[in-house]
Amino acid sequence: LGRVYIDQPLLLNGYKFDLRLYAIFLSAQPFEAYLCIHGLARFATRPYAPPASSNALDLLSHLTNSTLNVAETGISNKRSWAAVRSALASAGGTVGSGSGSGAGDVSSLDAQGSWVAIRRVVNVAMRALCPLASELHDQVFPPNFNLPNLSSARTSFQIIGVDVLLDAEGEAWLLELNHSPSMSLEGADADERSAKLHAVSAALELARTSGAADSRVPAICTAHALEPLHTLAWPPSAAAQPTAVSAAE
Repeated sequence: LGRVYIDQPLLLNGYKFDLRLYAIFLSAQPFEAYLCIHGLARFATRPYAPPASSNALDLLSHLTNSTLNVAETGISNKRSWAAVRSALASAGGTVGSGSGSGAGDVSSLDAQGSWVAIRRVVNVAMRALCPLASELHDQVFPPNFNLPNLSSARTSFQIIGVDVLLDAEGEAWLLELNHSPSMSLEGADADERSAKLHAVSAALELARTSGAADSRVPAICTAHALEPLHTLAWPPSAAAQPTAVSAAE
């Protein structure tokens, strides 16, 4: 798998980060999916500088992988997306200049606009899964499959890990989808526990509803801070097309 390297990522205090978000996929036909607002930001251990021959192998500057960075520091490299968004909005971050080690002020960063961009990219990615999800569903539950109350019951759901990177302009780039994200709470701090518990609890509660129109869904979305993706306009307007979506892993 190959993808364009974003050499001007959004930085916080000089450090690169990406976002691990959780999406709950419930149905391909009709499409129904939710994005959990309780996400996590994962930070690199060393200050970022645009890639050059002198730092190309400095993985702790360029990669935000938790296993790699925690092995170096011995502490979690994760913070809640809410905390990071607040820090960026209060001008606590810097953006890569694309040359040398210069940086710019992000006090004018439109955090809400960035969230809209994130939501748009995730929506495109979830809808791209629909053909495969529909095919797999029909293999397990063919049209002639006879099960009492099947027509009104959930037959499947999945929590999908969505990794997103914001660039210096606040645009969102999809890094990968993880069909089996780790939901382990071992060694997790309060932010990570909250994000994972909200995602799992919401998925289990939604799985007990009959569909998006179920009267219980709005309360579940409120309790676990979910955004319905199936209610967004589709297809998006030409002006709202995501910058890039990589192949899913």
